Amino acid sequence: MVPSSTSENGLLRSYWDGSRTLAAGLAGDRAPDAVLDAIACVARTASGTDAAAVVRASDAGRLWVATADGMPEDFLLFLRSFLLSECTASSAAVTERRTVAVPDIAAYYKEDQPMFADVRAHAARAGLGAVLSVPLVAGTKVLGTLNLYRRREHAWARGEIGLAGEFAEHAASALAFAVADDERRREAAALRRLTEALRQESHEYANRLHAISGLLELGDAGQARAFVTEVTSLHHRGVGAVLRRIKPPTLAGLLLMHMTLAAERGVTLELDPASRLAALPRRVDDVAAVTIVGNLVENAIDAAAAMDAPGRRRAVLRVDQDEHGVTIAVRDFGAGVAPEDVDDVLTLGFSRKPGHGGIGLALLRDRVAAVGGDVCVEHHADGVAFVIRLPHEASPDGV
Repeated sequence: MVPSSTSENGLLRSYWDGSRTLAAGLAGDRAPDAVLDAIACVARTASGTDAAAVVRASDAGRLWVATADGMPEDFLLFLRSFLLSECTASSAAVTERRTVAVPDIAAYYKEDQPMFADVRAHAARAGLGAVLSVPLVAGTKVLGTLNLYRRREHAWARGEIGLAGEFAEHAASALAFAVADDERRREAAALRRLTEALRQESHEYANRLHAISGLLELGDAGQARAFVTEVTSLHHRGVGAVLRRIKPPTLAGLLLMHMTLAAERGVTLELDPASRLAALPRRVDDVAAVTIVGNLVENAIDAAAAMDAPGRRRAVLRVDQDEHGVTIAVRDFGAGVAPEDVDDVLTLGFSRKPGHGGIGLALLRDRVAAVGGDVCVEHHADGVAFVIRLPHEASPDGV
């Protein structure tokens, strides 16, 4: 694209410098949060706009604010809830895969509906008058949008729109790489932890055999028999109980690994005795199972480990299967979810860390939505339970 004016030449140079800054900054840190922050910061600086935000899109089309730069906190909080509706500039940009230029926010959301009145009111209080929503497209997938904001009404020039689109292409590639790399690292870390847990179990098994052998050499057959009985009982209560109830090997191994890791942190991870799982739904592969169950169990262990009372340093996993699908419930007895966060914790990208989206939860929700499943939160006075339902076949609005 050839700029048509001196100002557009300056804008082109700004975006060019911004792209180089983005590439240089990501050379050392390719974590998704770092990439998202860099995109918003560099885009705002390069475009000369007053605020910028990166909106992520799940595989099921749900939108959430991943990060923002220069945006008033009140408007950011409102935007998080407003994006749940399907009538935003960002949703149009994602659905139609085109840049949506809004020169006047008040005029764009002019219909006499409560949610539009809220948009106008919040935008006016934040002093934001115009927005440019550019889709972040990597290959065939729309990752979300890059939103640029100006404080006054602004007629977005063709040059501005084109340069923002070109920058968004670079940003989308960087984000796609970071997300894929993060998923690989998470999966590799889970497999490493599983390998280490199995290695520890093998070492412990060898130690027990040596102990039995030593007792027999000493001629203490009675003590050897008692030790064998104790070891057998431990096996049936631990490994044996899991393997009898949870047949998919990846899921069983993952659970055994987390039981070992939880014990190291002084937390008891239990498998509900009523649990039964013969097979996962056909569309839930091993990677999805690791992401879904691994995230929930890790969160539950973290919550339980933060408690001082021994009776609350525990978490319980229950898995049920019927003709409709599989239900996975993970309950912890930690501090629970604050009343004001009960609704928000189900929102993609929720995080208590200011300015960041909850990537782990987003991955979990994406995996569940991709097979037509759903997630709900049960709020308890002494902890919280996450319940996931995975149908044997995808629902009509699954992806």
